[in-house]
Amino acid sequence: YHRKGVLISRMSDTKYLEVNSPWTPMKFESSNSSISFEFRVMCDMHYYGAGCAKLCRPRDDNFGHYTCSASGEIQCMPGWQGEDDYCGK
Repeated sequence: YHRKGVLISRMSDTKYLEVNSPWTPMKFESSNSSISFEFRVMCDMHYYGAGCAKLCRPRDDNFGHYTCSASGEIQCMPGWQGEDDYCGK
């Protein structure tokens, strides 16, 4: 909004971006204004993969002994292994 609450321009667009994609530049122009910016999609901490749907939270307690790879795969800590995916043996 410009002075006294007057809307000077309204813009919208729809894009599909993969998670962790490079920065995507955008520019909107109208007869009396313009805006340039870049954006990307990142997962929240402990979420991985397409749509950030894979959860991997490192732990070292009675419920598991593992860290997570860059792609969210469980990696047993040294001295631990397990077929249950929680590295409990």
